[in-house]
Formats: sequence, C-alpha cells, structure tokens
Amino acid sequence: MKKTSILILLALLAFGRTTWAQTVVGNATELTSAIGNNANIQLANNITLTAHLTIPANAAVTIDLNGHTLSRNLSSATSEGNVITVANSGNLTLTNGTISGGWNSTNDGTHTAGGIVNKGTTTLNNVTISGCKGNDGGGIMNRGTLTITGGSISNNISTNHGGGGIVNYGTVNLSGSVSITENNCHTLGGGIWSNGTLEMEGNIQVKDNTKSHSLSNNVYLMSGHVIQVTDNLAGSVIGLSMEQLGTATSGLSGNGDLSCFFSDNPIGEELSLVDGEATLALYADRVYYIERDFNNGEITEQVKYVTEGNYTELAGSNGNDVVNLNEDSWYVVKGSCVRQRLVAPSGRGANLILCDGATLTSLIIINEDCKLNIYAQSKDSGKIVADATNVTNKGRGLYPA
Repeated sequence: MKKTSILILLALLAFGRTTWAQTVVGNATELTSAIGNNANIQLANNITLTAHLTIPANAAVTIDLNGHTLSRNLSSATSEGNVITVANSGNLTLTNGTISGGWNSTNDGTHTAGGIVNKGTTTLNNVTISGCKGNDGGGIMNRGTLTITGGSISNNISTNHGGGGIVNYGTVNLSGSVSITENNCHTLGGGIWSNGTLEMEGNIQVKDNTKSHSLSNNVYLMSGHVIQVTDNLAGSVIGLSMEQLGTATSGLSGNGDLSCFFSDNPIGEELSLVDGEATLALYADRVYYIERDFNNGEITEQVKYVTEGNYTELAGSNGNDVVNLNEDSWYVVKGSCVRQRLVAPSGRGANLILCDGATLTSLIIINEDCKLNIYAQSKDSGKIVADATNVTNKGRGLYPA
C-alpha cells in the first residue's frame, strides 16, 4: 500500500511539473527568451515583434496565443518581415489566436511569406492568419509539414507571386472547420497555390479569393498534383483551377461529391465528375478569352468566349501563306501555327485568341487605319514569334527585335 501511495504521489508531482512548466509572457523580449526545446508558452496579452520569431532546428515549441494577437505591425515591406519562421526540423504547435501584420519583401524563394514561413513541422489549432503580405505567399509559405485544424486564413496578399493564403511546396493537411477567404495574389492561387501534397477533410471553405485584376482564383494545382480527400468533405466549398487540366481530386468518391467544388473559370473550364473524382476540362463548344480594359487607373478583366462555328482556327505550318484577316472575324490559335504574314483589316478590325500554350510564328502587318485585337487566356502562356524572314517590304506591324 505504501509503495502504491508513493507511485501516485510521484505521478501527481510529474503532472504538476508539466502544468507549472508553462511560461506566461507579456512582451516580445520575454517571448523570444522563452523559446527553447519543449517550451510551453502562453501569451498574457497582444505582442508586437520587432523581428520574426524563430523556432530553431530540433526544438519543439507550443505557443498558446490565449485569444491574443502576435503581430509585426509593419506599415511597409521589410526584409524578413514575416511573423514566425520554423526552421528545418523545428516543430511548432500554435493555438487559439491571431497572427497578423507581417510584410515580407524577401525574394529568396524560401523565406517569402508574410505570416508564417514553415520549413519544419507546424500545427495550427483554431488560429487566424490575417493582414499579412509576402513576396511569394501572403499568409503562409510551407516547405515542410503544415497541419491546420480549424481557424481561418483571410485578407492576406502575395504581392509578386502566387498563394495569397498559402503557397505549398511540402504537405498541407486541412481538417475541421477551416476558412480560406478574401486573399489575393499577383499570379495564381489566391487562396492556395500548391506544388506539393494537399489533403482535406471536414468543412473546408476556399472561396472568394482572387488573383490580379480581381478574377476568381482559389486553389491552383500545379501539374501532377491533386487534392487528396482523406475523409468526409460534405458541406465544403472549394474553387478549383489547374496548370494542367484533368483530374483534380483523389478519394472524393464516398467522402463528398461535385457540390464541394466549383470551377474558378466557369465560362472557359467545365467541372464534372469522372470516375468519382472532380475533373476540369475545356468546354468542347467554345473558346474563352480574357478581355482587359484600363479604367480610372485600374486594369479590369472579364472572361468571355466565342462559340464553335464562329471562329477560324489557324493551325499547321505554311511559311509561304499570307492570311488577310476579315473585319469583325475571330481567329484562334490552339497549338503551333506558322504563317508568312497575317494582315489586319481596316475598320473595326479582326480578333485573335492565343490559347494557353499556343505559338503563332508570323509577321503581323497592321497598316494605318487597320486594327487587330489580340486576346490571351487565363495563364497568359500563348505567344507570338514575329518572323520577318524573306520579307523585304515590311510596312507597319510587329517585327523581330
């Protein structure tokens, strides 16, 4: 009996030591000093950092934000202006509060987000990432393992690249009730840009995010990557776009249905269920294009389309062919096309759509009082090679540099 009592007492003492080991901090100096292996920290109030907080390699740190905000409160872009950095092999668990106010100008490809830069293992439980700006990744750049259970990522901006909410090169797991909304990026992936593993289950909302010029862009998947649905996804709302159109999910069958997703480009890219998985494809009966305009100092964009039968496709190689474009007509290049010359018409002009990935090799002649409207698609990856080979009378137009 005596031995049993001693064991119970030791157990209680051990439990007490674990509880007492939590360090309560009230300012940036105390927080920075408390970081170390097996550190268990709780914020007593909001804290503004003067430099990013680093979780070092091989250290495991738990921070209970305790309903408070950890911020950089930056008003301009700053080198290494993010809030938290988790080093390789570092481990951070962050709970119950807000990360905000980072503005990171670093452009080294690895340390570029405004909120959290994760190169190790980071777990976020009911955390809000908001009001952060980064060169590549507004809220979070992940190159390690990132687990998010509950919480939100909103109103962050990736100023020069993708991933307004999250840019992912590692593994991201979203579960519980997670909202990723109203983030913005310069290129693609207003909510999430992913070139790694992206897992989802629970009630996941990735919507109302945008890329440049306010076009809808939520989850952008690089080639060879899909969303891995690991459990029930019913009730989720997730916008999709892809570098290479095709299957966008794995494991959706039995864990959700097509109502969990929508196409970020509903005019140009059709979302359907193929073999139980969400799949994106171009519409067969139309070719879409982006119409850009300049109003009050701002570039605006609209997605429009021209239907099959109302355009002429330019395809194949014919280096001696001169194409006189017709007024008010539409021409489309979907792949590779070689022509000696394209001659624009007078009046209202002609319209040319360069599909993503297409190449037009041709001298383009636009004489006085003539007009040619050239449109791109969402990735702006179509191109013109202006070839003036064997042309002696150039007139006006586009020529090689």
